[in-house]
Amino acid sequence: KEVDWLVPRMHLGLHNGTLGNIRAILYAGLTFPEAKNGAFWQNEGLSTFKGFLNSYFYPGEVSVELALGYSAAVLGQCLTIFAGLPDTLTSGLRAPLEKLVDGHFGLMKPDRSLPRYGDHGAYDIRPIFLQQAAELFERQDWHDIAAGKNQPAPPPYLSWPAQSRPYFLSGYYAMRDGWRENDQ
Repeated sequence: KEVDWLVPRMHLGLHNGTLGNIRAILYAGLTFPEAKNGAFWQNEGLSTFKGFLNSYFYPGEVSVELALGYSAAVLGQCLTIFAGLPDTLTSGLRAPLEKLVDGHFGLMKPDRSLPRYGDHGAYDIRPIFLQQAAELFERQDWHDIAAGKNQPAPPPYLSWPAQSRPYFLSGYYAMRDGWRENDQ
């Protein structure tokens, strides 16, 4: 009865509370497939999960909120949901999730933190989700970075001219020509 009550109320908007509800409904459907509505719970949870991925993240990029720390945390939750699904239910999820991890991976600074803008700290995505993603997607490049291999040497100066030592929270810029999947 509790899961049946939650299903029509599961979507709270683009919010990690929605992911919590999705996880609960998928867990119930996967744990109790013999329940009268077990298959319905699986289908509704999976459908809402796919919809969340398609609306919360720009394709292969970051969250629509553009707060990188929060985007990384939500992506970590999405990977945990994905990891708990049987292979029969992962159709159409693997490639978009891998692209999202690649998008976050590509934004890492040399010290492996995400640029500081938005309302987050200096998140290092290696312990948050990169190791899990490396195992899920069998990506050696992510595994090496998560394990601390291939660490670049820090530059002696962070800007030009070389004598300049800018404030460490200074700006981060991304030039784009749009927000569609093939835009750059």
